[in-house]
Amino acid sequence: MINNKKLNGFTIVETVTAIGIFCIIVTLAMTFYVNAAKIYIGSLSAREAEENVRNSLEVISRHIRDGRSVNSMAIGSTEGNISINSVDSNGTLYTVDIKKLCKAAPGRTDFDCNGANESRGYISINNSSSPGSTMKLTADTLNITEFKITPSAGTPLLFNITIKGQIEEALANGDSLEKGARGEGYVEMSTSVAMKGQYR
Repeated sequence: MINNKKLNGFTIVETVTAIGIFCIIVTLAMTFYVNAAKIYIGSLSAREAEENVRNSLEVISRHIRDGRSVNSMAIGSTEGNISINSVDSNGTLYTVDIKKLCKAAPGRTDFDCNGANESRGYISINNSSSPGSTMKLTADTLNITEFKITPSAGTPLLFNITIKGQIEEALANGDSLEKGARGEGYVEMSTSVAMKGQYR
């Protein structure tokens, strides 16, 4: 006896359609996740960059505030530098040099940028009271594009300091990826500080 009862199930068209819809949903979900991750990483990078620039400004401001006199200074639109004479608690004179440098190729010495903005710039500080104490103030993930120190006439001497950096992260292929909380890819901060140490 032949059973003419139809078996319930999915046709090939229905199965393919269901798989297609599922793939679209997964793709949309992954796209949303990746974009959310990029926004989070960008916000984190920007926050770290802002904190780094803020700390750098505080260190520079402290040395200028405690300085007795200016040994030398270069005022540039993007690459300022300053050398400050200070005296420690024992009355010993020492010098603090703060400048913008550009990172050289591996095996070579870092150099004064002189407009070479294509190179990775950073701010360095050297204290003559501690030989060999040259150190970077700014992070490797922040390319300093502008470091300005502008003096203002008056008593005591007043200095306006501006630091601007490009937020980036080195990739495996050597390229760089700009990141920022607002998609700007830059952080910029300014402050003013008086050289009060000249009265001591």
